[in-house]
Amino acid sequence: MALTIPPTVTADGNWTLALPGLANNSYSYTVTATNPAGTSSTINGQFVIDNTPPTTTVGLSAATDSGVLGDFITNNETPVFTGKTNLAPR
Repeated sequence: MALTIPPTVTADGNWTLALPGLANNSYSYTVTATNPAGTSSTINGQFVIDNTPPTTTVGLSAATDSGVLGDFITNNETPVFTGKTNLAPR
């Protein structure tokens, strides 16, 4: 699906473009600038929308887990937690 969305251009040539809400996906774009004489210049590129949250695990460290290892019960007043996160690829 191709969209043509006109940008907002200021007098000094800066521009902004407000995109509609986009789903997680890879997108390609083409930007064409044309001067008053009709000469154009075009660039192409890609971007990714990825709102997938990272996966995260957390647990009580073995050194501060009292009693049965892995039961997540401790009598330690200053427990240490360990964790790991897996960021989505960018």
